[in-house]
Amino acid sequence: PDAMVLGAAKISDSVRITGHAVVAGNTVIRDSAVIADRAVVHGGGWVYVDGWKTGDTEISGNAVISGNAVVSGMCRISGDAKITQKAYVCDAVTVSGHAVIKGMSYLYGGGTYSGEAITDGDYANTESRSSGVGFGWLDDGGWHRTPAGYAAAYDFAEQTAFWARDGYTATDLRQSGAVWAAERSTAKGVMNLDGSACLLPDRSLFRTNDLQITMTALWKGENSSRSVQELLHFGDDSAYISLTPSDRNGNAALTVTNGKTAVTLTAPALQKGVWNRVTVRLIGGKASLLINGTEADSRSCPLTPLDVMCAAQQDTAVIGKGFRGAVDEILFSFQETDEPQTVFTGSEPPEDEPVRGDVNADGTVDQADAVMLDRYLLCAGSVTDWSAGDLHEDGRLDAADLALLKRYLLHT
Repeated sequence: PDAMVLGAAKISDSVRITGHAVVAGNTVIRDSAVIADRAVVHGGGWVYVDGWKTGDTEISGNAVISGNAVVSGMCRISGDAKITQKAYVCDAVTVSGHAVIKGMSYLYGGGTYSGEAITDGDYANTESRSSGVGFGWLDDGGWHRTPAGYAAAYDFAEQTAFWARDGYTATDLRQSGAVWAAERSTAKGVMNLDGSACLLPDRSLFRTNDLQITMTALWKGENSSRSVQELLHFGDDSAYISLTPSDRNGNAALTVTNGKTAVTLTAPALQKGVWNRVTVRLIGGKASLLINGTEADSRSCPLTPLDVMCAAQQDTAVIGKGFRGAVDEILFSFQETDEPQTVFTGSEPPEDEPVRGDVNADGTVDQADAVMLDRYLLCAGSVTDWSAGDLHEDGRLDAADLALLKRYLLHT
């Protein structure tokens, strides 16, 4: 409702313009391109590239213009290219492939950026690049290589108080109460989370059709409120991507929804007190959830992270929402990549383990718990703490658990 299309701009196909984005002037946008946030696209005017020229700015394919980015002149943005953060692209610049233009980048003239090229920081130049990351004002030597498919990576090797460093670019990870530690249970350089602290990645990382996120997490267990903890949450309360170490049914769960369609993948709950490597893949119309190198669940998924972003009213990205424990080695990529090979052997005792059988969470096991569990199994009520009732330890509540609870009460 706050987006604007003005002047001679031409919009067609499945283009989405969201947030407070503005499209104006001689601009042509087609295919599945997205203009989001407070981005501005204003095509037309005269530009000087091998002589004075004029024409439209064209945006096509799956290109995304977001953040406070500006695109003007007679630029060509196509493929899976992204112009984001505070980047300014003008004149007759061409950006294609998986190239990403971000930070305070200023692209002008007839520069071309394709493949997996990334410009960041205070980059300003007119070059032709198809790989690597470029920093620096007119610094042709300020480029360095990145791994294939790279979007962002955080290993927490360096002590930080507010912003965790990105491994190759400047898309740092904001620490909202998360405390750095040099070592925890054999892991070197970690972020500790106490249930109220979290990490806030840049939202632009989720504005893509294909996304892989790998992280290593040490989960301490449920907190006193028995609320569901989330390793990852992007979006709002209705349209979101959510990853929890254990849902109310006792399963690790990945949910992707735009508020109308939902896809959920499940796996056994993460082990408490040990390091678990978790990978989420939303690539090529397929969703996969990997736990410790093994594919736990996989199925077709008609939704992309970009679909979720366009459906959500608030595009909030949080790592560790309500989560208690620690995280390490968080990697973002736009294609399927290998997981890190780091081995974590340490462990810690879990905290706040439920009293077995205490499904009403009042601290004691008595007849009231049996009544609550019985009503739950009859679909006539709910249980306060499902994990306390899983006496059979099979990840679900059923008649076997009720029988074990009654047997316990008969002998106490």
